[in-house]
Amino acid sequence: MQLEKFMQRAGPVIEGVIDENDQMYFLNNRDQAQKRNAEKKAKAEAEAQRIADSMMQAMEAENAAKMDALRREMQAEKDAQEAARMVAQREMEE
Repeated sequence: MQLEKFMQRAGPVIEGVIDENDQMYFLNNRDQAQKRNAEKKAKAEAEAQRIADSMMQAMEAENAAKMDALRREMQAEKDAQEAARMVAQREMEE
């Protein structure tokens, strides 16, 4: 009889503890999943930034090379014009 009374009173308490434990387990797993997802997202963003930085460096190097080639071309054209001017001046002096 005592055991039955104890079980009648303890049963709902035990069920409440089990329900609370289940809920805490679910919340803990959800929090851990959110943390994992946040870490994955941070890693993906860091990798994307690294790729973007690498691409930017490559583009800057390419543009610098193009500008250098353009400067050399312009200098060669300027030198050719100066040489032609000097030839014309010599011809006029003769």
